[in-house]
Amino acid sequence: MLLDDYYNVKICDFGLARLKEITNDHTGNTGTVQWMAPEVLGSQRYNEKADVYSFGVIMWELLTRECPFEGLGQVQVAMKVLNERTSVAVPEWCGLGLPTLAGLVKACTAHEPERRPSFEMVLQQLEQL
Repeated sequence: MLLDDYYNVKICDFGLARLKEITNDHTGNTGTVQWMAPEVLGSQRYNEKADVYSFGVIMWELLTRECPFEGLGQVQVAMKVLNERTSVAVPEWCGLGLPTLAGLVKACTAHEPERRPSFEMVLQQLEQL
């Protein structure tokens, strides 16, 4: 995520994007482990729900002002996510004033892609905040 001079957020992926209508090829194990969806870490087929997972981790970062899985190496993170089904933990205080946002982070970072919302659903929920 990049910011312009007016603090508008620009989302980018530095050339790894694919047009959904043109290709179904996926670049496996590309990215930074702390933000990678379990299916990407496991070199399985994936779709845009992997990006929803990464977006959920970014929302978590904005809430907590922390780095996900701080202090762990990339292999340790991958093993926790794949073998222990670990995800970022939404802080308890988040549920007090922002239950919708806390629920959205949890939904976006669900281990199973089919349990994650679409980006259209994410946008609808964010607009309601």
